[in-house]
Amino acid sequence: MKTKLLLITVLFISTFGFSQTILIPNGGFNIDTSGWAITGTDTSINASGGEMYLNVSGIYTRDFILTSPQFYLDASKAYKLFTEYKNTQYDPMMGEIGLGGFWGVNLKDINGTTVTNVGLVNGNSSGYLEEWSSGSFNIVTSGVYYLEYTGQHSQDAQFIVDNVGFREVIENTFSGKVTLDVNNDGCSTSSTIIENFSIQLNETNSNTSYNVLTDANGDFSIETSASGNFVTQTNQTLYNATPANYTNTINSGINNITNQDFCVTPNSVVNDVIVSIIPTTQARPGFNTAYQLRYTNIGTTTLSGVVDLTYDNTKVTFLGASIPPTATTSPLIWSYNNLMPLETRYIDINFNIFTPPTVNNGDILSYTASVTPITGDYTPTNNTFTFDQITIGSYDPNDITFLEGPLITETQADDFLSVIIRFQNTGTASAINITVENTLDAFLDWSTFQPIAASHNYNTVINNVNEIDFVFNGINLADSTTDEPGSHGWIYYRVKPKSTFVAGDIISNIAHIYFDYNLPIITNTATTQINTTLSSNEFSKNNLKYHIFPNPVKEKLTVKINNEGSFILSNLQGQTVKTGELQNGNNVLNISYLNSGIYFIAIKTSEGILTKKIVKK
Repeated sequence: MKTKLLLITVLFISTFGFSQTILIPNGGFNIDTSGWAITGTDTSINASGGEMYLNVSGIYTRDFILTSPQFYLDASKAYKLFTEYKNTQYDPMMGEIGLGGFWGVNLKDINGTTVTNVGLVNGNSSGYLEEWSSGSFNIVTSGVYYLEYTGQHSQDAQFIVDNVGFREVIENTFSGKVTLDVNNDGCSTSSTIIENFSIQLNETNSNTSYNVLTDANGDFSIETSASGNFVTQTNQTLYNATPANYTNTINSGINNITNQDFCVTPNSVVNDVIVSIIPTTQARPGFNTAYQLRYTNIGTTTLSGVVDLTYDNTKVTFLGASIPPTATTSPLIWSYNNLMPLETRYIDINFNIFTPPTVNNGDILSYTASVTPITGDYTPTNNTFTFDQITIGSYDPNDITFLEGPLITETQADDFLSVIIRFQNTGTASAINITVENTLDAFLDWSTFQPIAASHNYNTVINNVNEIDFVFNGINLADSTTDEPGSHGWIYYRVKPKSTFVAGDIISNIAHIYFDYNLPIITNTATTQINTTLSSNEFSKNNLKYHIFPNPVKEKLTVKINNEGSFILSNLQGQTVKTGELQNGNNVLNISYLNSGIYFIAIKTSEGILTKKIVKK
């Protein structure tokens, strides 16, 4: 059976501590000078041949200020600015004469405040353009910045600029190997490595956590530009590790901390296999849709069994799978053998959704996956996974979804919630690095956070307890024009609500997606809450009376209440589609622009929150 091992590793950089130069938005001037501006008497800029030319129209030498497009920088990283340019004048007797470069380069925030004088102090004149770089610098606050170059130029000189970008300075690397103690002798004679083993690096001063899994050789590597007190430890409750941890204090410089090795032994005999369904694409009537069926041995014993997927063959047709099932009708069945502890296997499955009127926008596609053995399983509840996906028309390729939907049962509120974040590079060039920032809602318990899978290798960084960064260094994600199928990516994780999450509370989730140094793409807001839906369109709670009509509705929905409040209208995926305030009396909501299907309206007043299912015709 085909296997895919989830290798959550950080891209290893050489001991010199530098990555490749990544251009800021329009830092290569391939088409024009969009986003760039120059101020100064008689000065202008233009793009030609993939370079930017500075121009002076008068006979005098002019001072100028050149400002760049805005870009995003991360406070957890160290940077060096790189800029290629030349400023020369031609003399008939002496040929080309260098006139010097920029007087200065300032990094400014979106308020125009100078954050640091970056400067360009190191030059290399071996090429057509001179490559200049700054010293290493850090910023205090992650956010949006721009560059301001100052200099002087004249009409009879040639000033050319190209390839403006940054390199991340990797100051500290922590690496090691995890070995399984099969001979019970402290790993002195064991060479059995263990992959997919969770390793955690904690910087105790800033409360920052870096999480990776070992690779196919049992190795791990974690990179950071931070300084402070670090603790490297394993993060598997079913295994004991020797030593328990490593402690290191780093104050400055580039440090390569090696031999952070662990010898691990199972502390109990546990049979535990988990299954999940990941929708890697959206579901649109008449189009193909894709899913990934994943199952993982999270116990300590080797397992064999069966995994299956049940689907509604009145709405979708099975097209094929990366591993052929024993039958091509529902349920699809696969046998598996010798699934090692911590090993993950996956099956990519493709369906075609029937066209309208058989399947319309807003219809639900139901899937149920299960995996055996269940008898003797440590957590039998995670041997089954049910997913209801709503069909849609147009969609945003960058989105976030609770797979359990916008309404959950009280039982589900005590268990893990599954979250998928999808993204697509719709730019004009491949994205070298991608970071997805996701802050967990106050009703989510960060200590239960489990990164399960992703489309590409990544690592997670947790700041301030609940601020999670999914970091895809070196992803080189293709752009949609060059390779549409290869331009997509996704993240899948699980997390539990807190015990304080009760009916009437709403969990919200949103992600910010950064492609290289571009400004973030902000996803929709996904929500979920405990189901308190009533069967009648007229209902009450405490001293409040509500009346929602008509339902089903085609264009305008009326909400009548005897108090003031607010509402959130969401679809089956938990995505907010409309919000607003409610006044005492009749409130008419125009929802004519929404696709047909099922929605949920949550009405919030001083008396509490009630949720009602709405059918949009």
